[in-house]
Amino acid sequence: MLAGVGCGLYADIPDGIGRAVRVVRRYEVDGTSSADLAAVYERYRAVVEALLAINAPEAVPKEQARATDHHRCDCFGAEGRSG
Repeated sequence: MLAGVGCGLYADIPDGIGRAVRVVRRYEVDGTSSADLAAVYERYRAVVEALLAINAPEAVPKEQARATDHHRCDCFGAEGRSG
């Protein structure tokens, strides 16, 4: 869209949107769907919280944490030299 405005294809962003976007169908949320979605979202949040608790860094064994710690990569040997 911005490239089209920049090269002069569209006069401005609203012009580009008006020429490039076509609304085929609109969906309106009714009250019951909203309540159902809120309940599902609450379950989703509970699952996310449970997964975070399981995967918390303090729950990972130190041996595994060291093996996957990208900040402590010993790519150049113990002294940190490349040669």
